[in-house]
Amino acid sequence: MGAPRGEALGIDVGGLSFKAVRVRLAEDEAPEVVARARRGVGEGEHRPEGAAETLGALVEELDPGGGLRVGVAVPGAVRARDGVVTTAANFPRWSDFDVGGALRSLTARRVSVGNDANLFAFAEAVGGAARGAESCSRSPSAPVSAAAWSSAGALPR
Repeated sequence: MGAPRGEALGIDVGGLSFKAVRVRLAEDEAPEVVARARRGVGEGEHRPEGAAETLGALVEELDPGGGLRVGVAVPGAVRARDGVVTTAANFPRWSDFDVGGALRSLTARRVSVGNDANLFAFAEAVGGAARGAESCSRSPSAPVSAAAWSSAGALPR
């Protein structure tokens, strides 16, 4: 599988902040960060509706004209078939939260959602330090890069 190309947005959902990047992806190069945005996590983000609003604001800030795909890396269990967060330790009210569906409704963008650790490993294998290696266990890349890779079409939805 070749690395995706074009621009995409990646969002890393963390317990203290939501970090987003707009990246330019090239087949044989590391992703180039074009823009960054960050929002602190308050009580509102612990509710699914508040989290969706904050995520939507990040998407609109980095892609005001629309059209880019969005990848969201979540620190919790994500159902592979539909991207629904079934549990997230940092966000107990997110049980069965359809992050991707909520974000699609707010922004009219294509959205992929995955577990942050899985996306991290995937990004390293496809376009990071582990590219071409037989295995990867540690690397300096951030999960937000993984979300960007996933949004560029490497994951379904």
